[in-house]
Amino acid sequence: MKKCGVLLAALILLLVMGCSAPNTKKAEKDQYYEVLSAESGEMVYTITEDTAVEKINDALDSASDQTNEDADTLGLKGTEEYVYVCYQEKTLLAGQSPDEERGYEEICRTTTYVDSFYITTAIPPDMVKSMHIPQEMMNFTLKVPDEGMEVLSNPGQFFETEL
Repeated sequence: MKKCGVLLAALILLLVMGCSAPNTKKAEKDQYYEVLSAESGEMVYTITEDTAVEKINDALDSASDQTNEDADTLGLKGTEEYVYVCYQEKTLLAGQSPDEERGYEEICRTTTYVDSFYITTAIPPDMVKSMHIPQEMMNFTLKVPDEGMEVLSNPGQFFETEL
């Protein structure tokens, strides 16, 4: 009986310790970008390859908030070049199978400018439905370092031919 109690205690200890192990698997949602010509508004590229999406995300993450003032007033922007529309897989809801197709939703639009290191990112109001935030507070002007702008100003680098 003593052996059974010790074995049971050891089993419970193992289960508890196993359950408290850190979760190293990162829950990520699938993303892709549509790149629009700012001049015509037509889609020129769809970027779905993981390494290309990661490269664009890294370029955008390298941006820093340079100003709280309007970029037009400061003369930071010029002629619009590309609009990157980022789509992300919808959130898995309670009771929903992880294998079930969930669709995608637009999470932001980033505009690049010809010969400028500044970008403008706008978050659509649908992304914060439960909060009442004025749209002008959902727009950000950011400065991107040289390496980041090399990526953002040339979306064709991810393709051999245009669509």
